[in-house]
Amino acid sequence: MTSTTTAPAPSAPPGPGPSPLRRRLLAWRVPAMRIGIVVAAALLVELAVELRWVTPLQVAPPSVVLPTLWEGLTAGTYLVLLGITLAEVGTAFVGAAAVGTTLGYLLWRRPLYGRAYEPLLYALASSPIVLLYPVSLVMFGRTPVAVAVLGFAAGLFPVLISTYQAFRRLDDTYIKVAKIMRLTPGQTFLRVLLPAALPSVLVGLRLGLTLTMLTVIAMEYLANVGGVGAELSLAYLRLRAADMYAALLLIIILSVTFLFLLNRATRMVVKR
Repeated sequence: MTSTTTAPAPSAPPGPGPSPLRRRLLAWRVPAMRIGIVVAAALLVELAVELRWVTPLQVAPPSVVLPTLWEGLTAGTYLVLLGITLAEVGTAFVGAAAVGTTLGYLLWRRPLYGRAYEPLLYALASSPIVLLYPVSLVMFGRTPVAVAVLGFAAGLFPVLISTYQAFRRLDDTYIKVAKIMRLTPGQTFLRVLLPAALPSVLVGLRLGLTLTMLTVIAMEYLANVGGVGAELSLAYLRLRAADMYAALLLIIILSVTFLFLLNRATRMVVKR
């Protein structure tokens, strides 16, 4: 009795991949969906005002808001306000990033202090820092310094906690490899520890920037101290709906730009 073995059927060759044009269309699909939802929302608002579902005193239509925003930018009014807000956000965020990452690393290097202060840090990070604006105004007056200090406090704790947790989650293998290679403490930090913890640190920096920017704009709005937030508050008090929504749109554009740049920087670091 003879046994016969059947050879496996040859697999079909893979079909051709999508054409370059189709790949480009697929790459633009997600951005097109995002733009589409924004355009649809703008058309809905325009229609609501046109049909008098809402009054123009309450909601300014995009056909009025966009020319107002463009006029303010070309005249330089919004550019000055935007420069003040950017200076306050930049100063607060740079300070929060420098102090937060340094303290987070030091808490990891001193585990006793880390265990002692970790609950307090979480409690401070979850508290509404913006409610301290009267204290900041009393200490620093109605100046951009008061705004920057409060923005610094809001962004400090997310950066500090994320840095501490990033180094705390590192495997002990990194330290052992550095000792085997006889690296100095400085070389161990720069070549081993920092690259391993950097992606998680960047997540905290992104959150810190978001909270810093929100706090700065809220402080400008509440205390009416320079910047785009102050313009938003002034337009609201004077019932200038077009100016109010133009300032609000400028704040949204600023936030989206910051987050886009941070996301790109995070992807570049992770790829490396």
